Amino acid sequence: MVERQRIKLIKSLEREKNKSTDFLKSLVIYRLPKIRSSA
Repeated sequence: MVERQRIKLIKSLEREKNKSTDFLKSLVIYRLPKIRSSA
């Protein structure tokens, strides 16, 4: 029972991490052209 809860917790943490990295990636992709054009 405890093991299952831990697995669920780990999976949700992984999902959150993926979400934040996707957000960071999109931010970088969105920002890069602007930085390049201003340089």
